[in-house]
Amino acid sequence: MKRRELLKQLVLLARESGVTFQFARHGGEHDLYYLHERAVWIPRHAETNELTARGELKKCTAYLKELNQ
Repeated sequence: MKRRELLKQLVLLARESGVTFQFARHGGEHDLYYLHERAVWIPRHAETNELTARGELKKCTAYLKELNQ
């Protein structure tokens, strides 16, 4: 999955849940973002492994569901 597409999906998830998704800082090979108060590390590569991308989306979706309960 393209990095841009992963970030776009995370932004949409955040908007739907009414929380913020914002860039925090650059790391060595990853960038740090915050989804509300949860840290999300996104690889800084043009292509992200499909399993990695799906895993991050799944973790973020579960976090947002837990947050909205």
